Amino acid sequence: MKKHVSSVWLFSLCLLWPLASCSDTEDEGGGGSGTAPAEITSSVLPSVTDGFSPIVDNGVVTYYVENEYLDDDEPKTYMAFEMASGSVKEAALNLVFDKEGEAKQWYELFSKLTVEDLLYEDDDDYNDDDWYSASLGKKISTLQHSSINRNVHRLLSNFSTTSASGERLDLSVSRRGKVVYFDLETLKGVHKDDLKNLIYIWTGAAGWLVEYPQLEHFVFGSYDERSGVYTAPGIYNIKGTAYRIETSYNSEGYLNKFNTIMTLPSAQLAQFIAEEFADLSFSVGTGYIYSPNVSLSGNTITVEAAIIGDITPEMTLSILYQLDATIAQPFSMIMAYSIF
Repeated sequence: MKKHVSSVWLFSLCLLWPLASCSDTEDEGGGGSGTAPAEITSSVLPSVTDGFSPIVDNGVVTYYVENEYLDDDEPKTYMAFEMASGSVKEAALNLVFDKEGEAKQWYELFSKLTVEDLLYEDDDDYNDDDWYSASLGKKISTLQHSSINRNVHRLLSNFSTTSASGERLDLSVSRRGKVVYFDLETLKGVHKDDLKNLIYIWTGAAGWLVEYPQLEHFVFGSYDERSGVYTAPGIYNIKGTAYRIETSYNSEGYLNKFNTIMTLPSAQLAQFIAEEFADLSFSVGTGYIYSPNVSLSGNTITVEAAIIGDITPEMTLSILYQLDATIAQPFSMIMAYSIF
């Protein structure tokens, strides 16, 4: 399930502390409530191994794609959803480890992760083979990108330091025995039809496992056509965030403004998120939108997009539908599917 993503996700773990080899049978709750039902946080892997189990209106639905290329010390990853009247009541992303001690170690890593751990120095001598040996003293906004295809535990052993202070990330992580799980609060209340499309998009299955969904409505945010403003409830399900897009059209009815404003709970986190949006671009119809102007002021990011070609209001909506889905992906899911 590994994909080409920013190596920052793996860095976020490699900057932490030595792992203890203890085991514990108690359930633990970190940033999450730790109250997800046992039925959706089971250590027993789903019997359906190629995607969704049958979608039901009431009961448990799972999403699992078996990965035959996992290393022996890597967990099996699946999602489970408790359905009620055709909508999600509870949802969890589960990492199932072979040993309870390993689960406890990873739970402690995830629960103590800070924003500072996501940032690292841009090294002129950086290369894909020895990125983990770069100096980690200074924190600037430039992020390096590479394919994460290394042994995670080997890399963890190279570091024995952690951020002494910093803003703690709330990943809604908990542990139940051999399972480390993340509460996917974003999905609560989502209809079963939207659930399938969102998971296909978020896991990268759209395009290789299934046909890419044609989104035709907003699931999370809303768009006021009179003011031209789209508003989302947040960014990557990170608490204290705000996200809006301001649009306008010229006298011929074509898009001439597409500005994104993001507010983060801290300047430190804004610095990190700004880089993730710097290369955002869309091609729709005969038009093209890209993001050459990204500015950062305190904890606010402003992206002034450049627009080439004729983009109609209908085309703009199709872009906003896609953004509505992608911006809602839980941060914990991005990280977990990037690492394992």
